[in-house]
Amino acid sequence: MRSVTRFDQAFRYAVLGWSVIPPRRDKRPCLAWWATYQHRRPTPAELQEWRRRFPEANVGIVTGAISGVVVLDVDGPEGQVSLRAHHLSLRRRSPQEMACTCTSATQGDQCQTSPGVSRG
Repeated sequence: MRSVTRFDQAFRYAVLGWSVIPPRRDKRPCLAWWATYQHRRPTPAELQEWRRRFPEANVGIVTGAISGVVVLDVDGPEGQVSLRAHHLSLRRRSPQEMACTCTSATQGDQCQTSPGVSRG
């Protein structure tokens, strides 16, 4: 059985309607013109070209309106206090809710689920 690559995952994300780009391991985009993908999604041909040109790249999701994805980065106890001050809380999501709640781990090609955020 063949393992799933980062670019396999990028194609899956594209099918979900998310705009994806190839970032370097240090999280900077491989593309100088990446902001284009805040306004349009890459074509399958572009994804194939990136696979060829940037084989070691990670997969980045362009967040916001283009992908319909919002990211909230909460760091440590101070971040959790800030969430509560805004009437938000962290909670575990059910497997059904987590179907599209993935984070691209910097440790490799795995997709890890993460806690969801809900109004408290």
